[in-house]
Amino acid sequence: MKFPLRFAGLFLLTVTPLLGQPFGLTNRVANTTLRMPGSLPVTGYGVSNAFPGVIFQQPIAFASPPGETNRLFILEREGRVTVITNIASPNRTVFMDISGPVTTDGEEGLLGIAFHPNYAANRYFYLFYSLVTTTDAGPTRHQRISRFQTSASNPNQGVVASELPLITQRDEFSNHNGGDIHFGPDGYLYISLGDEGGQNDAGDNSQRIDKDFFAGIIRIDVDKLPANLPPNPHPARMGQTNYFVPADNPFVGATQFNGRAITNVLRTEWWAVGLRNPWRISFDPLTGALYAGDVGGSQREEVNLITRGGNYGWVYREGLSNTTIKTINAPPGFTSLPPIHEYTRGTAQNQGNSITGGVIYRGTRIPSLTGKYIFCDYGSGNIWALTPNGTNYVTSQFLADDPNIVAFGIDPSNGDVLMADIADPAVPIKRLAPAIISGSPPPATLADTGAFSDMPNLTPHAGIIPYDVNVPVWHDGAIMTRWFCISNVASRIQFRSTSPWTFPASTVWIQHLELELTNGVPASRRRVETRFLVRESTGAGVYGVTYRWGNSTTNATLVPDAGMDEEFVINDSGIVRTQVWHYPTRNECVTCHATPAGRALGFNTAQLNRDFNYNGVVDNQIR
Repeated sequence: MKFPLRFAGLFLLTVTPLLGQPFGLTNRVANTTLRMPGSLPVTGYGVSNAFPGVIFQQPIAFASPPGETNRLFILEREGRVTVITNIASPNRTVFMDISGPVTTDGEEGLLGIAFHPNYAANRYFYLFYSLVTTTDAGPTRHQRISRFQTSASNPNQGVVASELPLITQRDEFSNHNGGDIHFGPDGYLYISLGDEGGQNDAGDNSQRIDKDFFAGIIRIDVDKLPANLPPNPHPARMGQTNYFVPADNPFVGATQFNGRAITNVLRTEWWAVGLRNPWRISFDPLTGALYAGDVGGSQREEVNLITRGGNYGWVYREGLSNTTIKTINAPPGFTSLPPIHEYTRGTAQNQGNSITGGVIYRGTRIPSLTGKYIFCDYGSGNIWALTPNGTNYVTSQFLADDPNIVAFGIDPSNGDVLMADIADPAVPIKRLAPAIISGSPPPATLADTGAFSDMPNLTPHAGIIPYDVNVPVWHDGAIMTRWFCISNVASRIQFRSTSPWTFPASTVWIQHLELELTNGVPASRRRVETRFLVRESTGAGVYGVTYRWGNSTTNATLVPDAGMDEEFVINDSGIVRTQVWHYPTRNECVTCHATPAGRALGFNTAQLNRDFNYNGVVDNQIR
């Protein structure tokens, strides 16, 4: 029997504190079994050991042969090409060692690796490395790009004697080498090159397409297709023509550059110019877009979207600003493309001083990063993500912090982002992974929640109280059973007769839903889901999770954050239909149980003012 609402508050304020629970519930029992976290995890990103127990010496670049998902090649700066032959059970195997000729002064070393698009058939791979040798330019340090071949009898062994140099360029400085090489989706080889070194383009190499191969990105045809062109003479080719120039390279046939006539020998290899030290380039495997991280001089670090024939400003511009030394030398015809992102150099800004270009994430484990460009700063350790938007400028999102990262790569088995740490011998290869910043994950199964002492019969543990409502919400024809719990017996609900109640922290509501697969036949009931709504331990809000029973009658499993749908075949008075059942997302739970609705939608005076049978004792629920 319902009692008048005008007396409802009086009972709770006067009788309950004095007599406990003298009516349908004879005493209030604490619950000690529920294991729902005080709040759901606030997730972020962290760095983990990608291959525990596997050690590399100064790793500096990654690659995998096209189409392979179980091998990862890792360059060691001193001259070793190593390979993990089974990612599921990782080890380190030396694939090839050219440490003899490799020099490691300054920023030199074995810097880049790329596998031919037809590697499975021709076994060709390419390396970029530093060495001291003699060419027509003289006996000094050089940067070399060479082709090698894998052994026909051992797929995990490169053949040193198979080397075929493509370019061996004299380099007067030990820094600003670029050194990254990648085959583009067009089958051509793209090579990043710094401005040779020194400060402020000491060798006057930038903004030149008629001198050497410095300060930009070149594009060559290693297959020497008949439609393409022989390159113009240059000492770096050592009298040989081991590559061609794609006929559609942007500067083929050029007679002017920056508004001035070209008077020296044109370098048709150029694809993009005006980069100071493009430290790591990469292609988006989905769109084919080419990105570069360009290390700045004294003002800016930048991310560039590399386009055909693009001029990115160095040495007349640095990022979005004019440089302070050589800007006045810019010719009247000079124009440049801005970066899509930049940040200020210097410790005061705590952003960094040496960008490491990254990769576009196309993996499967972190959907929140899909399509984002992941990059970092070598000095500060800041790891960021940005969402490219064509050539527009975009801002970055901070992800994690780990210094000394010199290269990004992709785990071919799952698309994870890998990072090479050149200064951490204990954890040289790292993995970007989701991380819990605060809170705890909800239990994985319904049994783990501690709500029920008898799962088949759904008998709740002590302190978990059943209840019912006057006007149940429609749940797609499901039959609902309800419980609630306030574990701490000292906690109280703030009652209001005509407006939402206020609930103590850690209040838990439970709803269990079942469907009759044949309408009107109780024996056909199928357990569908059991939902939890939890008042957070801080009292700031609520969160909701749900558990799906599937075909089980003894346990249910946690539904993912994103929710899910499931089909049920229903016999509705002889008409068979398919019903799509929607398991709510975590966001949908919070959206419905919003503050204006009082968080718990059916837990209020109007809904609860009714009788309930408490194990044979019938009494008003509010009382």
